[in-house]
Amino acid sequence: SRTPARRARHRPRPTDASLPGYAVPPEAASLSHQSVDSSDARFVRVGPGGGAGLVHAGEPSVGRVLGHPGETTKGPCETPSPSTRRRRRSSGQTGDVRFPRSTDLRSALVMSAVGGLIVVLTPIWVVDRLVAWVRTRRRRGGSVAIPRVSLSDGIGLAALMDAGRPVIISDLYSRVDLAIRPDVDGLRSVAPAELFAVPRHRADAPYFLYVGDYGAERTRTDRMTIGPFLDEMFAPGGVDTDSCTYKLFAIDALDGGVGDIIREMGTRLEEMSGRRADPSASGIWIGSEGVTTPLHHDAWTGLLFQPVGSKRVAMYAPHDRGNIYFCSPFRPTGRWSRLPARSAEAEPWTFPRVSRAVRHEGTLRAGDTLFIPPYWSHEVEALEANISIPFRFATRRIDHLNPGFLRPAVEIFHKKYVATSRSAS
Repeated sequence: SRTPARRARHRPRPTDASLPGYAVPPEAASLSHQSVDSSDARFVRVGPGGGAGLVHAGEPSVGRVLGHPGETTKGPCETPSPSTRRRRRSSGQTGDVRFPRSTDLRSALVMSAVGGLIVVLTPIWVVDRLVAWVRTRRRRGGSVAIPRVSLSDGIGLAALMDAGRPVIISDLYSRVDLAIRPDVDGLRSVAPAELFAVPRHRADAPYFLYVGDYGAERTRTDRMTIGPFLDEMFAPGGVDTDSCTYKLFAIDALDGGVGDIIREMGTRLEEMSGRRADPSASGIWIGSEGVTTPLHHDAWTGLLFQPVGSKRVAMYAPHDRGNIYFCSPFRPTGRWSRLPARSAEAEPWTFPRVSRAVRHEGTLRAGDTLFIPPYWSHEVEALEANISIPFRFATRRIDHLNPGFLRPAVEIFHKKYVATSRSAS
């Protein structure tokens, strides 16, 4: 066996750039034939999150790593400080050698998990569609009224939500104590000087949508503050008849004032329902008469508060999804039905299966709240200028195994795949 001194003589020299963990930065390659000779330089080892670069051998006490001007190490072959390594890792680059970002790893894990869920849900979705077809193929549909209830009757919000059926609650909004009510007067006091964009759309296609095409077309965008915007929306004849207007304020809008209202509401609703709220995905909606959100379904439990104005609501149970012509969940527009934006206008000879579906209808008046169970398809039309609060609860784990979650799972996978492909290119 060799003595320690002999073993040291046979160890690979750290200047061998072919060794694992060592690298020649591009600057070294370009400077080796100019001002720096490879025999007068040392290579810095690339540690996990450490730096890599060429250090002048003639500066034994403080070495300057090429590729990071102004940064120094304690010695010619030592890695940078922990704070420097953390900053480089956050930018996705360590020294002159790029390493996979931690976000890339997270994206890969998410894609793997969601991909596995898609594999599990696909046969469940197929079986669910077949069972629904057998159950409804001889059924004659129709319309039923969405029940109206009051919490003063002794029914708790938690019990209503656990029942899993849509209801209109007449007094929930009044029972939620808020420092600022999200009505016309209350919203005037929230960030009165902040400018925001107000999109205008064609009046003959007043359809709000995330994806899909119902003929909606933006004609122009104005910049307004909250006061003049509310004056226009709720004054008699305020909105131009040639256009329709709607605006969804996210929680960071109006200098965070919307978030203050939504988070306070979320605290109250968590106490009343026993479920975890998701204020970050909620907001305040203000729209003009006629604006319609076409038929769609969501993967989470929701409450639609109606502080001001009125709306017409139509809903369908999850097992009727095939009868209302939802697109394939593997398409980007799988969230939406192929029926017209106002589904009541569907022609029976074009969409014959609609006659098998049961349509649940109701009207939201000022102060009402609609409970929307997950995966229930719903369509909402404004009967007048109005203010609504679409409030969302966190998706429960059991809801991820519902065949209706196949669409959002495919959507998540597609977004992650596109983002990963772009970062790789």
